[in-house]
Amino acid sequence: MVVDDKQENLLIMNEILSSEYEVITAMNGAEALKIAEKKIPDLILLDVSMPVMDGYETCEHLKSNDRTANIPVIFVTSMSENLNEEKGLQLGAIDYIAKPVRPAILRARIQNHLQLKRHRDNLYKESTIDSLTELSNRRKFDEVMKKEWDRALKNKDSIAFILIDVDHFKPYNDTYGHIEGDTCLKKIAAELTSCVKECGGFLARYGGEEFIIFLYGNTLAQGFAVSEKVKKAIQDLNIPHKLSSAASCVTVSIGVSALIPNEENVPETLIHIADESLYEAKRKGRNKIVALQMNQCV
Repeated sequence: MVVDDKQENLLIMNEILSSEYEVITAMNGAEALKIAEKKIPDLILLDVSMPVMDGYETCEHLKSNDRTANIPVIFVTSMSENLNEEKGLQLGAIDYIAKPVRPAILRARIQNHLQLKRHRDNLYKESTIDSLTELSNRRKFDEVMKKEWDRALKNKDSIAFILIDVDHFKPYNDTYGHIEGDTCLKKIAAELTSCVKECGGFLARYGGEEFIIFLYGNTLAQGFAVSEKVKKAIQDLNIPHKLSSAASCVTVSIGVSALIPNEENVPETLIHIADESLYEAKRKGRNKIVALQMNQCV
């Protein structure tokens, strides 16, 4: 995205870059912020001197928004302007380019920074994906939970949380071997993915043989309904488990919680209630679903 208050500068940038990149433009900071949040460009070329909201203020807004914070920003400035390079870098910009731009230098700078961004994006993806199941991992869940908790707190929306544990998984591993154990978890992950696609939730491997489903805007009853589908889907896989006391095949125990966030509770409250629900499901013999809402069994 190129941001400049002069149309001729936008036309020059577009002519230089359009043969290699899709170029979107904005003529002021406010417009740039709206477009950036909606389209999430790979890189922003941002003019320093603009009326109303200059480049520094625009950059500051970009870096304070979770959706746009990781977009690389390059300031574009005239050599005659009073350059505050230190301020720009402290705000999160990655580079400066002087006007009038030299096409070859501009293209080379952009190419280098986009290669670095792709590398960072790949590293981030690897750090947030569970290598066995290819689901989101605990780190990614923590990020999503914080973001969605804040959204629910602001909008006074309900959140449902489902904690799933594979019944007697250690005996399964001991009996059938770790390779079969890994295969079992992959099959369960694939089935959970199908279930979550229907309800629009967020799915992650929580650790070991535990999985979580996060349902924004859902009540406890809705969370329980999704859990019933999950429980049936896993049992219908009909994976033999001769040492299970719950059934002759692999099953899951599920704990469900839900609440509307407020200033008196935290995300860990939701997780703790689901954990209590799961413990109760196991105590009742496993292959069960228990839903609790603020110490009330449903």
